[in-house]
Amino acid sequence: MYDDYFTFRSLTAAQRAVQCLERAGIPVQLARTPKQLERMGCGYCVRVQTSQGQLARWELERNQVFYNKIYHRYADGSWGEGAE
Repeated sequence: MYDDYFTFRSLTAAQRAVQCLERAGIPVQLARTPKQLERMGCGYCVRVQTSQGQLARWELERNQVFYNKIYHRYADGSWGEGAE
């Protein structure tokens, strides 16, 4: 199950993130940002498993792929903003 979301303002930035994470061997999915988060101005996101979230964050920062925010989707369907 994927439940950590890294948000981006552009498709190009999200695609760079996918390429970066795939090179690092981290399973990732590119998607439109869920409606619950769109009001925060984020158009695209990449989703990773929570167990890979810290590694994904480290890889993106190490490769200077800039994201807006990190969100976590809990088992009950609610959202929380992740640590940055």
